[in-house]
This record gives sequence, C-alpha cells and structure tokens, in this order.
Amino acid sequence: MSTLLPILRKVLQFQFYKQHAGFFFLAFMLLFGLIDASQIVGYHVSLMRGMASTPWLCGLALLGWTLYSLKINFFTRQLLRSEGSMFLLNLQACSPATRWWIFWVSHVEMMLPVIVYTWVASVVFVADKTYGILILFLLYPFVLCTISAYLYVRQLMGVLEEKELGFIDRISRLKIFQLRSYYFVLLKQMLHERKLALFIAKVGSFGILYIAFTLNETNFEKGEFFILYHIIISAHAVIIYYMVQFLENKLAGLRQWPLHYWQRFTIAAIPCFILLLPEMVYMILHGQHMFTLPEIGGIYFFSAAQLCVFFSLLYLPRMNMDRYLVYLFTIFAFSIFMMLLKMYWLYGVVELLLAITIYRLRFERFEQPEGEK
Repeated sequence: MSTLLPILRKVLQFQFYKQHAGFFFLAFMLLFGLIDASQIVGYHVSLMRGMASTPWLCGLALLGWTLYSLKINFFTRQLLRSEGSMFLLNLQACSPATRWWIFWVSHVEMMLPVIVYTWVASVVFVADKTYGILILFLLYPFVLCTISAYLYVRQLMGVLEEKELGFIDRISRLKIFQLRSYYFVLLKQMLHERKLALFIAKVGSFGILYIAFTLNETNFEKGEFFILYHIIISAHAVIIYYMVQFLENKLAGLRQWPLHYWQRFTIAAIPCFILLLPEMVYMILHGQHMFTLPEIGGIYFFSAAQLCVFFSLLYLPRMNMDRYLVYLFTIFAFSIFMMLLKMYWLYGVVELLLAITIYRLRFERFEQPEGEK
C-alpha cells in the first residue's frame, strides 16, 4: 500500500487537478473574485449561516458537493478503464480493506476543496451552536468518498454489474459534468489548454474593475473607465486569437461537419459572451454608483459583440497578429466614442451583425497565414 498510494496519487489526483485547473479557477473567481476583499469573510460567514438556517440553500450546497463527487467518480472510472492503469491490478492481491482504503484516500484528496470549506464552516456552526448542520456538513463529504471508494473497488474486481455501470454512466455523463456539445468545445479549450492566458486576463480585468469601482469609488469618471475597460477587452481579444488558431488547426475536421453558418458562428459566440460574464457580475455588484443596470447590460452586450467581431476579423485574408492588433486598436478608438454617447445596445447590434457578415463571407475562403499553420 505504501508504494501504490504515491503512484496512484501521481496518475490520478495530480492529473485530476491539472486537467481541471480551469474549473477550479472559475469556481474561485465566482466564490472570491467577484467580492470586495474587505467583504469576503463577512460574505462567506453570512452564506454559511444561511445554509444552517435555510433548508433549500443547505440542499443546494449538498447537491453541488454531490455533483462534484460524481465528476471525480467519472474521472477515476475512466482511468480504471484505460490501458495506463494496468498496474492497479496489483491491488487485487491486497486485502479488501486495503483496496478500499487506497481508493478512499484518493477520493478524499480530490474532495479537499469541499472538505476544507466544510471545516471552515464548522467553526461558524460551533459558534452559532447549530450542531445538527455541523454534523451533516462534516460527515457528508466523507460519506460520498466512502460510496465512491466502494464503487471503484467493485469495478476494479470486475464485479460491478452492467446495469450498475450503465446507471452510473448516465448520471456521470450528464452535460453538467461533460459539455460534449461542439457548441462548448472552445470554452473547454480555454479552460484547459489556455488556462494561463485566461488567468492573466481575468487577474488584469478584476484589477482594473477593483481600481475603478472600489479604490476610486467617488472620483472616477466614465470616460476614464471606458479607456481602461478597453484594456480588459484587448486582454480577452488575445484569447479570441488563440481560439481561432485552435479551431482551424486542431479542429480543422469540424469544417467537414454538416453545420449551418449560424451554428458554426455560435461555436465562437458562446465563449465570447461567457468570457465576460464575471466582469458583468462584478459591475452589477460594485458599479451601480456609476452605471444603471440597463447600462451595465448594454456594456456587456457591446463588449461580447466586439469579441465576436475580433473572431470574424481573423478570417480576413493574410490576417496575422500584427494586422489583428491594428484592427483591434482602430475599433477601440471608434468604440470609445460610441460608449461616451451611451449607444451601447445599438453599437452592440451593429457589431454582431458585422461579425456575422464577415464570418459568412470569409469562412469558406479562409487560409491560414504562413508561419502560423
């Protein structure tokens, strides 16, 4: 056991965290990045107390942990089915308790984000003397680990019945765990292969928003914000450039699929709109002293539509990074003027129509620039 557990940790736990780094980054941004630094502790304490006093909120937390455990379950069972896991057959020579313990420890280590959060929440529950919810939160993650370890052992020993495997597969393969649709292929690529670029873009974005809406809450002009906001868009425009390279190189076979143009365009439009969702949420939470809700919605729509334009521009002839940057800053100069006129929605619609038109005209005649193939 002392030998197999470190080996399993390298091929299972480390790989799980590595492959899902984008998922954890997104979860971190949703839980901590959208909240003012001075309010993070108070926000989470209120959230924990809400779980203790509100049944539906408690149930939502338990459901989230269950879905996360199923995600781990799906990843682990894929490993057990792969050829690279043949060394795990050595576990068949171990005692049943040893086999179960190794898989239980592995699942616990992959459940650590949930377990650590429940331990922190337990401090609040003890202070509030809500011992029932305390016991539930402390035990529930380990119950999930116990059930999962039991299923892993049964699959390893070849005694997991086909109907059991079928049921688990149907649950684990729900699209909430695996976005298999081609509509989300670029989103998955950003969260996995381009997670460092995405991380840098988001850190820069929230740094700018924090300066504009928190540090300079009372003395920051809209014109100054619009200039800084285009730095946020330009950071995401680099990610759009990587998206097209990935789409036309590694997914070139997608061109042979019988898809309509609007379906192909949607493959890029969905990530463009999802990319800027965290910024919109932050502006809603902290920027209403400067913008109304309709204005924030308009800024979000205009920005996402502009990313769609950048995507389509990359299909113009002889488009490389240098030309791309020239187009990018030319559009910025005009769009800042339109933002000052508060024509967010109108300009966003025009941008979206322009993006669709360029893509429709240039998709079939696209040629990868020399040096970037």
